[in-house]
Amino acid sequence: MSYTLYVTMYTNGSVPVKEKYDGYPSYEICKRVDGGPLKTVCRFTQQTTSSLPYSEEHSVNKTVS
Repeated sequence: MSYTLYVTMYTNGSVPVKEKYDGYPSYEICKRVDGGPLKTVCRFTQQTTSSLPYSEEHSVNKTVS
């Protein structure tokens, strides 16, 4: 498996995420600001193990406030 993940968290609650990853396994990144509710930043549902030979074929570049 191969992941490259850059996450920055700012005091105003914004979370920019830049990542590249294989299509396996599934994962979810969440944030919580000052004890508030969890908010999903990024969610990926796996494909199959056959995507493992292809290094970092998926990518995300987004900011969640």
